[in-house]
Amino acid sequence: MKINITKKELLNTLEEIADLLEFTGANQFKVRAYRNAVNALRYVGDNFEESIVSGELLKVKGIGKGIFATIKEFWEEGYSRELNELKKEVPKGIEDLLHIRGLGIKKLILLSSELNIESIDDLEEAVNSGNLSKIKGFGDKSADKIKAEIERIKTTKHLLFLDEAFEIAEALTENLLELPSVIRVELTGELRRIREVISRIDLLVLINREFNSEILSEIFSPESFAIVKVETDNAILQIIREDEKKVFLNVVASELAFNRQNFILTGSHEFVEDFKIPENGISSEKDLFEKNNRKFIPVEMRESEFSSIFNQSDVASDLDFPGMKGMLHFHTIYSDGVNTLEEMVKTGLRFGMEYFAVCDHSKSAYYANGLQPERLILQKEEIDVVKSKLGVPLFHGIESDILINGDLDYPDEILKEFDFIVASVHSNFTLDEEAMTRRIIKAVESPYTNALGHPTGRILLRRDGYKLNIKKVIDACAANNVAIEINANPRRLDLDWRNYNYAREKGVKFTINADAHATSHIEYTKYGVMVARKGGIKKEEVINYFPVDKFLIFCNK
Repeated sequence: MKINITKKELLNTLEEIADLLEFTGANQFKVRAYRNAVNALRYVGDNFEESIVSGELLKVKGIGKGIFATIKEFWEEGYSRELNELKKEVPKGIEDLLHIRGLGIKKLILLSSELNIESIDDLEEAVNSGNLSKIKGFGDKSADKIKAEIERIKTTKHLLFLDEAFEIAEALTENLLELPSVIRVELTGELRRIREVISRIDLLVLINREFNSEILSEIFSPESFAIVKVETDNAILQIIREDEKKVFLNVVASELAFNRQNFILTGSHEFVEDFKIPENGISSEKDLFEKNNRKFIPVEMRESEFSSIFNQSDVASDLDFPGMKGMLHFHTIYSDGVNTLEEMVKTGLRFGMEYFAVCDHSKSAYYANGLQPERLILQKEEIDVVKSKLGVPLFHGIESDILINGDLDYPDEILKEFDFIVASVHSNFTLDEEAMTRRIIKAVESPYTNALGHPTGRILLRRDGYKLNIKKVIDACAANNVAIEINANPRRLDLDWRNYNYAREKGVKFTINADAHATSHIEYTKYGVMVARKGGIKKEEVINYFPVDKFLIFCNK
């Protein structure tokens, strides 16, 4: 049985096997076989999962029995024995070095041979000493780029994505609630405020007087947590997880202390410092706001960036999930998705969705098995079949690449046939601000564009957004009735919530999309809703909450 594996994860695993084989000096034919298999699999779109289960994948040129066994094992079990064995053969730091952009396996082998580099620390020392620049193929410019990459990794290695943090926090909460002396557990701090990346997980625990820190050993090993702070007057016990200081347990023994600590820990610091908070605790956060003559602010919005809207009469969002009507911008096996159209729609129905617009990749996205015109016809036929079978509104959309000159990558006679078009940048990220802004605005001004996908192109903790004047882009979306996407993938969460207020002032509509490439990704939508709530966005501003007739009116601009 397949366990939540995507095609992209499979390809990354095969590429890592090829890299480690090459690093260990394995037979070049075997290395080449894995690289050829990766290239072959990029173009296998239709019924990808079924082709693994049935063995039909063996008929694809470049997929031999040995590699197929590795593929099937990873697809069904979630790991590769061959990869695990290879990792034992190389220094532990090599795996980290493989993730440094601009290095590559051949350069890594050269550096290992010439400078005995086996870790990020070794590489940093080589950069700082100037030894890296002396190696053939590396110059000062390359060294500067690698230094920036090292700094990025060092700065972000302790940070968690939103979904990772919730997974850890919810598991710990479940374990804590099993203790008889634990009355209540709440997520607080950055996680309660829905920051896009999390530097620490704060859990607030309400206990009875029978609680003893020693009983934590029932669920946590002694080396995982250590007591660092005890305040007996307020019955506060703070426990920190020593593993990169990610998890903090804050334990209190009274309801008043619990409410007080929850407000303080939630933060932000700039927000909390403006309040007078009784030392003996508070009955509720609402009561604290009233006693400070302040209007209640939802927890997600307690950021210094929102100070200008704190006195408005209604800042709270009414978004919910489930509760969304339209599932837009998702992918299927027709491009680089894992599941069929029918599987994606059925899963969306279980989340309460009422209508759907499939948006597979367009022809320029060769790396993602983008749809050439003849395959668009086949997909249209399948849409009609699924729509009839399931009895739901199902629209033919596309995620059309924005070319470097700002054009969409189909001619007008094809573009006009789509029901919903998301325009996105997937290439040429290094244009200067003026050129990138001009490129995106031209795509937004196309009469066929309905939404601008992941507007800044950022990948959290990995890649900054490309240089562009986001306010000019937002202005263009407002002028051309183009929705701006809040990409709900927790690795993106793009558009950044700091830009929501400006977009709302301009009257821009939003679209919240999981950009799902598998049925398991559809639930990512909740993270998009969370950050949209952080910006106070209302249902009337999000096209996914429109009834289907209003959605169609928006599309037919």
